[in-house]
Order: sequence, then structure tokens, then C-alpha cells
Amino acid sequence: MSDVKTSINKVQVVGTLLEMNLMEETKEVTLKGANGVEKKVTCRSIGKKEFKNPTFLVEVEKKDEDGNVVSTSNVGIDFYSIAEKKLDEHGNIVDNPRFKSMETVFETYLPKVNCKSDEKPTRVKIDGSLRENGYVDKNTYEWKSFSVVNGFSITSSSVPEEDIADCEISGIIRTIIPETKGENAEETGRLKVELWSFDGLGAITPTTLIVEEDLADAFQDYYESGQSVKVYYEILSKQIGAKKVTTGGFGRRESKAVSGYTVTEYSVFRGDDPFEEENEYFITTEKVKEAMDEREIMIANKIKDAKENKGANSTPKPSPKGASASAKANPFGGESSVKKSPF
Repeated sequence: MSDVKTSINKVQVVGTLLEMNLMEETKEVTLKGANGVEKKVTCRSIGKKEFKNPTFLVEVEKKDEDGNVVSTSNVGIDFYSIAEKKLDEHGNIVDNPRFKSMETVFETYLPKVNCKSDEKPTRVKIDGSLRENGYVDKNTYEWKSFSVVNGFSITSSSVPEEDIADCEISGIIRTIIPETKGENAEETGRLKVELWSFDGLGAITPTTLIVEEDLADAFQDYYESGQSVKVYYEILSKQIGAKKVTTGGFGRRESKAVSGYTVTEYSVFRGDDPFEEENEYFITTEKVKEAMDEREIMIANKIKDAKENKGANSTPKPSPKGASASAKANPFGGESSVKKSPF
């Protein structure tokens, strides 16, 4: 799929550095250069300290016209590990300037969680993109997928005063459906939009976007499934769960603790006109079919590898309620078989 134009995929997060999940170590790394050249070298490297947590957590405050904070989102951003050395265009081992930049971040940036009373946390601007984090569940052997933000630059210089987590993405719409919740599947008034985009390697990847109730009608009037579009969205983190009720006993106030968990949403706030065929980001159904076939082969191979690595005597656990339906759904409509053409 090298002839497919990479979709628009831009993320910019501006806010207060809340947490930093970095460590420096000296280890053997494999440096990759042009034309498949690889060399192993022992050098310093900066990467995640805890693998499951994002590299950076940025506090983004949304304010009203009067400057009052109306909501706060903690946005997680991942960065790939950066080695002290790299290969130049001739395959020679040279210093990596990106390592110097990350070393400055590691040594001088001050996260809010580490601040003393008289210190100010570092404000940052991070640029990146949204990417798919896909993996095979080791218990059910099902393919699981969710979106994460991957950063490629971070700075504390010339950071805008206003916090933002604004993004833009192009792709082809698979579905536009009402969001529901609860056992009775009550509609919330919001929409869930499944958008598929092409990454830099020509692979097609999914993103689930949310359209709030005030834009739902306009979105449905403007767009339909199968259209190539460009939309703008913001990253929001929301607490799911109610406040814990405290009864009896004594005290001067109620507990502010809440139950539940935090979710990250990608909330659409505007969209451009649908792309015409002449637009370089227009995606044809033929390209989607080809890319989806390649994706299903990739997923099947990863599932096969997971089963082989697990061992022939291992029995997978039953799927959680509702999991198999979502995992086996035809990505572009139709019945449940993943083998069918996406259109």
C-alpha cells in the first residue's frame, strides 16, 4: 500500500507537566539506518521507567470566557526510547541530537507531582500523532485495539498561555451510530464515529471519535458512512463513576472521593467539507478493501504466533461478555465474518 497517501494525523497538547515517566540506562541497542542497515552498540538510552504508563502526563485546563476553569483533562503521551547514538546516511555511528534534547527534559523539567510549595511546574508543548495500540489478548487470543498519543517533540520554550489538546485527522468513515449506555441501551444523545486512516507505512488503522449532543444533528446532516473527511477533535479525560456516598459517623464535611475509572475520549468540535475525488487525501473503497485484507492477514498471523508461543496444551479462557462480537465485526459493515470484503 505504498502508493496510498498518509492520512492527516496531528496532535498538539499544551499544558502543565503533571508526571514524567522516564529513566536513563546504558544498554545494547540496535541502530537502524537507510537501506536496512543495522548496527549494535552499547550506549545510553532514555525511555519509559514503567512500561504500562505514558511517558508524560500533561494537565490541560479548559476555561470559560471569564477565565474560570470548567474542566481538567490529564492527557497521556508516549515517546519511543531514544538512544545516545544513531546511524548517519552513510551508516556511520554518530551522536543523536534527539537524545540531547530528551536528556534536557529528563534533567531539568519539573513535574507538578514533584513540586515543592515554592516551585512552579514546567509548562510544555508536545506535538505528535494518534496511533493504534493493537495486541493479542493472551487469554482469549482475540485482537484488542485502542488509540494512544505518540509524541515526537516536546519543548518548554515559547509555550502558548492557553492550554489545548487540539488535533486533526483525516480518513474514511465506517459508521456513525448513536452512543448508548446501561443494560437498556439508552441513547445518550452523543454519536460514536468510527474513522479509518492510513498510517505512514500504508496500513489502515481505526479511531473512535465522539460527537457531543450539540453537534450530533449537524454531523449527521454533513457526513455519511463511506465519505473521506477531515475532522478536528480535542482529547478529554473523564471520570466514569459516581461520588461515594458517606453516611453516619461524624466529621466536618463529606468525602470527595469518587468510584469508577478515568476514560480518554476524542471529541469532535468541527469538520471540513467531505473530500472530493480530486483531493490528495480522498480514499477509494478499492484501497480500503486492499488495506483491510492486509490488516486481517496481519492480525491472523499475530494470533497464530500468540497461540504457538503460549503452547499447544494451553486452553484460552472464554471471552468477556460482548467481546467476541466487537472483535469479529466486519470493519466496514455486514455480518460478523472478518473474511468478507469491507464494502
